[in-house]
Amino acid sequence: MSRYLGSFIALWLLFLATAGTAQNVYSDPELNKPLRIEIPVGSDNETYRVIPCMSDGMLIFFQSTETSTENLVKWYFIFYDRNFQKQWTKAVPLGAEMTFADSYSGNDTLSLFFQSEGKGKGSLPGFQVLRVIPHRGTFVLNNGDLPENATLAMFRVIGRTCFAGLNIKGEQAKLMILDLPTGKQDFVTLTGAMQTCFSAMEVTPDGAMVNLVVRKQLTRRFWDYYFVKISGDGRFLGETLMATMTPERQLSETGIYSISPTEQLLSGTYVLTSSVTDQQHQQGTSKATGFFTALISGLTEKNTSFTNFLDFKSADAFLSERDIISLRKKAMKKNRISTEYSTDLNMLIHNMVKSGDQYILLGEAYYLQFHSESFTDFDFYGRPYNSSYSVFDGYRFTNAIVAGYDADGNLLWDNSMEIRNLLSNTPDPKVTMIFDGDKIILAFLSEGKIGYKIIQGGNTVEKTDYTPLELLLPDDRLIHESKSHMIQWYDHYFICYGYQEIKNLSISGNATKLVFFCNKVQFE
Repeated sequence: MSRYLGSFIALWLLFLATAGTAQNVYSDPELNKPLRIEIPVGSDNETYRVIPCMSDGMLIFFQSTETSTENLVKWYFIFYDRNFQKQWTKAVPLGAEMTFADSYSGNDTLSLFFQSEGKGKGSLPGFQVLRVIPHRGTFVLNNGDLPENATLAMFRVIGRTCFAGLNIKGEQAKLMILDLPTGKQDFVTLTGAMQTCFSAMEVTPDGAMVNLVVRKQLTRRFWDYYFVKISGDGRFLGETLMATMTPERQLSETGIYSISPTEQLLSGTYVLTSSVTDQQHQQGTSKATGFFTALISGLTEKNTSFTNFLDFKSADAFLSERDIISLRKKAMKKNRISTEYSTDLNMLIHNMVKSGDQYILLGEAYYLQFHSESFTDFDFYGRPYNSSYSVFDGYRFTNAIVAGYDADGNLLWDNSMEIRNLLSNTPDPKVTMIFDGDKIILAFLSEGKIGYKIIQGGNTVEKTDYTPLELLLPDDRLIHESKSHMIQWYDHYFICYGYQEIKNLSISGNATKLVFFCNKVQFE
């Protein structure tokens, strides 16, 4: 372990976003040497993860190859304060088959959910909930079993209670309520005609109420979405069918934001029913025709709004002109309105965020990128012939789309930002938002550069620009970057991290290294 810790060096980057300039902060101005964390790794498949712990600091953890008794594997946890000073390092033995599934931060406690697949004959999936109090270096571990074929969909820890939404292939989903001090598990089954799945979950701060959006399968191709209320002790309190007045639309991705204890603003994406394939329905489609909002009061849906991406004022920025003209011509030819057609996007949706008196929804558009590879083979008679096949490269992110709503879910404005040169092997969010009064900074990390754009509602204050993250040495050159992320830390500070392959031109033979890196970024 010490050979890794000895190589830790910190990097600070001061990013003056509102002025449209970027400036690096150095540990020693005379040496012109930036502060930076670098951990040597063998490949970008290693399990390093970073979780911000508000202003207390940040946690880096990973699975080692070290084993202990009873078939346990050591996971190492390293905690840094907000000045990147290492506070402690601890090893925690977890089950050999455990993989990290999700995390949740609340008050002064960080909770981590680990799950195994239960591959042994007759064995059930197992889980472990590891609670960490970062500033104390305290760990508390809970263990248990899950229903057969269950996978974690959503996870919250409120006080002494863990709430885990479990999707079960071909069956009804279950809400697990785990009393952490006693280890007592209760399961609430979300009934449905064929299959039910979690789409969104929110637990009130006191843990007394669980608000859910649940997908219920009607047929092979069609699902209904319900808003469901369950008490913190597992009592079913009621449900309401969502968007009953619009059967031509299907909801896709959903989120919940509580405006008050009795009112929830639901948001996400929808897709036109006619454009969804069987496969997309079976997989829980991420295709999106546009954004939706629904205001729920108690168990009553008061207001539902659908906005087709074609009708966004910023549509020209994230949809091709050819697609827009083609769909509008099709609508005019058949004497139909444009919202009855769509140019559907793969879309990742962030949780809605409140800023001032507005509610902000952010989505990221992407597509699956492939390339063809050809080879020569020979038939039975030895005659050569050419053949080709498609190889999946990853998820190519293209645009961030952001919209502002009032408390009733009415659209106030929309805007967008182009995402360049961002190819990921996982479909997880890449863009973050920074709020500065009524201005919003949209930012992402790709290829060693931070791309950012400043907007004020539907207006662009500053067009997309880029600033580089400096490497450790002046002669270091970035060769490749992968699995990079930019996440909010505290105030206007953010963490950039990922894997980088770096070549140093001043070293004999142009020595290269592969590292896991971590940068601290400030927006002012």
